[in-house]
Amino acid sequence: MPARNWTDTLQAIVPGYRDRIAHIYLDSKQGGLNLNMGRTAVHEIAGYGECAAERLADRFLRGTTRVKRQE
Repeated sequence: MPARNWTDTLQAIVPGYRDRIAHIYLDSKQGGLNLNMGRTAVHEIAGYGECAAERLADRFLRGTTRVKRQE
């Protein structure tokens, strides 16, 4: 476990956090310290983040609606 990620790794097992974590897998030419990524690659990665955010929001909003109905 790299030192820069130890806090994230520990928080990922906490019940309130792990449900709100999106795993986005990149290939070897994307992300990291790759400062030579082209504009297309950057936009692709941004799209992955948008998709993950939408899925998390959908999951969270469904859960909130379910709780309100039970009250």
